[in-house]
Parts: sequence; structure tokens; C-alpha cells
Amino acid sequence: MSLFTLLTGALLMGGGIGFVSHLIRNKNKMVRPRKLKYSFDMGFWADIIYGGVAAVLTVTYLLPIPEDYGTLIAYSILAGMSAQSVLLYRKLDTEQSKTKHDQKLSEIENRPLDLPDIKSKKKERE
Repeated sequence: MSLFTLLTGALLMGGGIGFVSHLIRNKNKMVRPRKLKYSFDMGFWADIIYGGVAAVLTVTYLLPIPEDYGTLIAYSILAGMSAQSVLLYRKLDTEQSKTKHDQKLSEIENRPLDLPDIKSKKKERE
């Protein structure tokens, strides 16, 4: 198996798995790239790129070079799925930290302020 075939196959299979997992995660809808207030969301392209790059790295560096196409496809699918699980974990972690932050803010907002009574201090001075 040539290097070009190895890299192209891994990239296509990993990218395909990334795209499929994007569709599953977003209920069969493609999220298009969009510009946000302070960043840029790559949408479905991010999942394709992550899956493809993970598959290429797995096939070339982490595992022995596959001898047949079945092994290449299996390695690429596993790598693409693992890249998507890492992205999903990261997204869940971000959401959990946002929730904790919002809870802390609501606790601070609802806590009464302990201000000293100014009128009683004026009476004490007199």
C-alpha cells in the first residue's frame, strides 16, 4: 500500500466519520460555518477536519502501517470516532463550567447584602 493511498484513505474515512457524527450530534442538521462575536465557528468542517487528522495520525504514527484496506478502514473509523468523543467531552465540560458559573452568579445575586445600619450609627454619635 503506497503512502498516498494510506493518507488519502485515512483522511477520507476519518473525515466521513466526523461528518456522520456531526449529523448524529446535531439531529441530522448541518451546522454551517459562521462568525460569532469574538470567534469563528467552523461548523461541520471542524468535525470533518478533526476526524480526518485523527485518522491520519493514528494510521501513520500510533499504530503499525496497515497491510490491507480492511485494516486501514477499521483504524480510520476508530480514530475518527475517538476524535469525536474527545470533542463531545470538551463541549460537555464547557457547558458544565458555564452552568456552575451561572449558579454562582445567581447565588451572589440572591444573597442579601449585610450593610451596617447608618441611622443607628448616627444616633450613637449623638
